[in-house]
Amino acid sequence: MNKLLVVTQALTLAALVLIAGRTWNVNDELTQLEHRLKQRAEAVGAQLQQQSHAINRALGTQIPLQLPPNVEGTIHEIEEILGAESRWPKEQADVQKLNERLGTVVEALSPWAQEEVLPRLLPRRWEVDALWLLANAMPSELDALLDYQLSVDGHLESRPGNASKVLQHRLESRKDEVAKAVREATIVDAKKSVVEGKTGEAARLIGSLSDEDGRALREKLKLAVTERDLRASLETARMLLEQAADVSDLSLKARAVARARDAIMDVRVRLLVEPGLAASVRPMLDDLIAKSDQQVEEVERAQSAKASGTQRDYQVWALGEIKKVRKLEEIETDLLQKIPSVVDRNNPLSDAAKGARQQGRVALREAMVRHLAPINQAALDVAVGQWFQKVYQQRFESLDEKSQLEVVTEFAVAVKKAVE
Repeated sequence: MNKLLVVTQALTLAALVLIAGRTWNVNDELTQLEHRLKQRAEAVGAQLQQQSHAINRALGTQIPLQLPPNVEGTIHEIEEILGAESRWPKEQADVQKLNERLGTVVEALSPWAQEEVLPRLLPRRWEVDALWLLANAMPSELDALLDYQLSVDGHLESRPGNASKVLQHRLESRKDEVAKAVREATIVDAKKSVVEGKTGEAARLIGSLSDEDGRALREKLKLAVTERDLRASLETARMLLEQAADVSDLSLKARAVARARDAIMDVRVRLLVEPGLAASVRPMLDDLIAKSDQQVEEVERAQSAKASGTQRDYQVWALGEIKKVRKLEEIETDLLQKIPSVVDRNNPLSDAAKGARQQGRVALREAMVRHLAPINQAALDVAVGQWFQKVYQQRFESLDEKSQLEVVTEFAVAVKKAVE
């Protein structure tokens, strides 16, 4: 009996649980249905409102825009956040969330509703973007700083009239901070470009500075350019000296050394105008001066040796030419010996003897013109010069006046052989 009672009670309890579960499910379904109906009603209401506004706008009737409660609530909350400085988001992530909320609100509105609410939302959009700029730390690199500066300046210029003045002042303060940071970064980069020899980049950066720092950097740039030019001149001199050391042609070697000396001298003259650069180029300059002096001495020794050998050769040649001009008596004797008739040969009044003596004077004149006239007397040393004068004087005086005049004329127009 007791067992039957227990079983009956268990079955009753299970039935009650089953009935309660079904009741709960029905309640949950009813709740969900109610929620869906409410959303549908709101959507239908919004559509009807939009259609009503569209019809009235088409008819020229103006009616106030009624935003959906959830949209209105979101906009109102955003306006409260932006209206209280203490509630402004400071971190980029928080500003991004606020921006996404505002974007969601705008996307939920129809195009005509967006147009209606634009005067209300536009200042809020500007304020959110201003907070985003303030939340971003200023870059350290100059290029990024300049981009940031453009963003801040552009945003201030695009401020709607009813946007937050507090945010405007905060952004103007940031603008001043950015301008100072840009100036400092410009100075740093300009100094770096001057040191690295990037004169074009340095000039561009310095050109944007108009204060005392700009003037000082311009002076540094001027000195840097001058130092670069001086080093380039010294480098040219160094290359010329290195090339001249391997040149065998003496004239070409002398020319290369002379050009190197000119470049070195130009640097020394410019250092008189810019003495402040002397310390930076002095070691290189002193080294090149020593090397150029050494090569100049080598060239001079080679030229002296060459000139000595050439001069000696010229004296030998000149002596050989002088010896070729025999005395008139020797020439006449040889010609007389060639006369076949002994009588005519020994008779000074014979036509044959007279002809031989005449031929002798012609032969002597021609020998003097051929062998003595090309000799450059200025290139002769003392001994050879004296011998030339002695032979010339003796041979010249043995000629008749007509032959002498011919010799003088030929000497005057003769091309003198140079010392080679």
